[in-house]
Amino acid sequence: QAERILKSKSEASILILGETGTGKEFLAQHIAMNLHKKIVAANMASIPKETAESELFGHEKGAFTGAVVNRVGLIEQANNGIFFLDELGECSLSLQAKLLRALQEKQVQPLGAIRARQLKVRFIAATNCNLEKMVEQGTFRLDLLQRLNTFVLTLPSLRERPEDIIFYANLFLAENNDSDEQYSVTADGINALLAHSWPGNIRELENVIQSLLILAKE
Repeated sequence: QAERILKSKSEASILILGETGTGKEFLAQHIAMNLHKKIVAANMASIPKETAESELFGHEKGAFTGAVVNRVGLIEQANNGIFFLDELGECSLSLQAKLLRALQEKQVQPLGAIRARQLKVRFIAATNCNLEKMVEQGTFRLDLLQRLNTFVLTLPSLRERPEDIIFYANLFLAENNDSDEQYSVTADGINALLAHSWPGNIRELENVIQSLLILAKE
């Protein structure tokens, strides 16, 4: 699906769905790399709600107490490239309204600015939330969801694709091994990996392999 989107001429938004650790940001970076465009990312779970608007849209000097210099927002930094909005479900309703305008008008207006600034940015958003349920609950805007979900890519959990577990285990063994020893997964190890449910998905598997490499004696 991603490859078909990459081959199209469309500049429409992309929505990536999937549990935590399934590789949503990796997929966004893959898309940006293949389109030969820069990517600027914002993780809404790590940005305080009181500063989120300034972080995304920027501000003018004097817009509020503590705004001593002009600040270019992350969306404007992505001009002529891709803006990746991770943890979309964490956005407040007021921030969602401003995001909708940015998507519709292709412009941003920093806090304290008199005029909006025209941009050429492609949006990729990602979330592990059920946005349709959030719409029903009144915590997510339906019009924003409709604007974002032109292309929807859903990443399955690792337990839904067990054939990938050993592939990734061997990949992470090769990537993280900084010693002269050559390590492989034993038959018992394979059984143990396949028996685990991997609630943290690929990220959890990588962490496990990294720790095992550090602890391995033979």
